[in-house]
Amino acid sequence: MKTLPKILEIKSMENNQIIFLINDGSYRKIDFAIFFKKYSSKFSEKLLNDKILFSEVKLMNDTLGWEKLGIESEDIEGNAIFYPYEIDPLVLIDESKEETTLPKEIGLLIKQKRLEYGISQKELAKKSGISAQQLSKIEKRSNYNLKSIQKIIRQGFSGTMEIQISL
Repeated sequence: MKTLPKILEIKSMENNQIIFLINDGSYRKIDFAIFFKKYSSKFSEKLLNDKILFSEVKLMNDTLGWEKLGIESEDIEGNAIFYPYEIDPLVLIDESKEETTLPKEIGLLIKQKRLEYGISQKELAKKSGISAQQLSKIEKRSNYNLKSIQKIIRQGFSGTMEIQISL
């Protein structure tokens, strides 16, 4: 059974771009300047022109939203209700791109763990379902993607590797 996508964390925000973590473990990057050209709303221009307002994005109901923007309405009894502006996570995921740059320390951690296990690059690559050349690039801290890292952790190390980065 496939689970519905949820946004779990806002990793970073720069200009009109946001990088976020979804519940499949991948990071996605969305450029709202491009997004709002396709999905224009009465809030689009306001968010793009007001950097402070844009930076107030929050995780709301498993997606991204802005508490200060929204629609005012009434419930059945005539009481005022405010519905904050939220964007469907399916739309955000469809309109975003996978973020493939990861901290360079991850490659070094993988190499250290492989050496602790006493296995060769070739063995770990085969067990992980990636090429030995790809594993070599990861360990040398070249550019790599999250899916390759997930394969190494889940398949190569049987999901036992924890990565902790402190700044």
